[in-house]
Amino acid sequence: MAAALDTLDSRYDKAVWMLINHDEVWDKAAILAHADSLQERSWHKRNGLPKEPPDLSPAALQQLQTDISAFFWQAQGRGKLCHIEPLRRNAHQDYLFVYLGDHPDTEIIWESDGSWCQRQVESVPLAAAGSVHFWHSLWPHFRAIFSSAFS
Repeated sequence: MAAALDTLDSRYDKAVWMLINHDEVWDKAAILAHADSLQERSWHKRNGLPKEPPDLSPAALQQLQTDISAFFWQAQGRGKLCHIEPLRRNAHQDYLFVYLGDHPDTEIIWESDGSWCQRQVESVPLAAAGSVHFWHSLWPHFRAIFSSAFS
């Protein structure tokens, strides 16, 4: 991959080449770029986490999904569905992308054949949580939940 990228002239050429040839890398880079673009006031810096990597086993992620879902279901009547995608940014930073079932919404979209249809959308990105940062407005509610995941 490095040799192929070295032959390209600009960073834009390299980005498009990566999108075409390694879309899985592009997808992860886009998610991290979105997390990086959030305003600093949206993050709560969390120092003092254990030096060990978090427990991202299927069982631990399932428990975290259950806990987050239960919180939102009780507090706001939504969140019945919850999915967490872990992503390791580097040796010292793990992100947990939480997708929470929101209040259902209907979108009208165009299909590839030119027709349109209505679809019910129930899942939206809620937060990006890292081992160093966490979305500030949710932190007071999730301190105990996330502390157990990173212990």
